[in-house]
Amino acid sequence: MVDVAENWQSEFLAVGAMAVHSIYLRQRGSPESKPVGAPHQATGVEG
Repeated sequence: MVDVAENWQSEFLAVGAMAVHSIYLRQRGSPESKPVGAPHQATGVEG
């Protein structure tokens, strides 16, 4: 049971860190992120 709890905690931390990092990149205006309404093909396109 302890192993399951430790695995759950590490997965939760990893997903949380990914979410926070992606929000940070979106707010920073990373060239790899696109506007919310843009199509998938628009990733990395200037303008």
